[in-house]
Amino acid sequence: MRRTLGPSWAGVVGLTLVAALVSIAAPDTGTAARSVESLLQSASAHYRAGRLEAAIGDLESAIALEPSNPQARFMLANARLRGGEYRRAAEEYRATLGLEPEQSDAQLNLGFALHRLGDTTSAVEAWRRAVERARRDPLARVALALGELRNGDEDAALLHYSIAIVLEPETETRDYYRRDFRWRPQDVDALEGLSRRLAAERTESPR
Repeated sequence: MRRTLGPSWAGVVGLTLVAALVSIAAPDTGTAARSVESLLQSASAHYRAGRLEAAIGDLESAIALEPSNPQARFMLANARLRGGEYRRAAEEYRATLGLEPEQSDAQLNLGFALHRLGDTTSAVEAWRRAVERARRDPLARVALALGELRNGDEDAALLHYSIAIVLEPETETRDYYRRDFRWRPQDVDALEGLSRRLAAERTESPR
């Protein structure tokens, strides 16, 4: 006599199969999160060591796992900026700002990418937004001073540069920019010109 499963057993088997299929299909968010974190740590180590291609590879893998991760986007933008991929860096900074609109560092570095692309007008606008988001950031003030100077507004440049010096006196020294790849020698030369004019105005001003 052939034995068959009763209705209750058939239901249990069916539910078990469905649960197994769901568990296979569903992503393990905990594992994905750990993988993203591991990739970000690896990318950071590669970036610090100057291994930009390896860093970019890790960051692209992290973004493939979690496209809406603003930290991964920002780090990828920084690696591309440092590697001279200015257009792609600008795209990633904009993607970062789409996820975190108040991220002042992304806004600041977007300005640097646009500046390197020769789009001074857009760079100045990005730097203005960076200052709006972080008014006490001396680097944002210096960047905006450079942008205003390139736009021909020396008075505005002097204003922002003098504020930066009040916030951080070292911004008036060349060493402040020496290890920062974002600043070109001609940019630092332009800032030194502002510094000389400020020094002259201090000398001429009545006591």
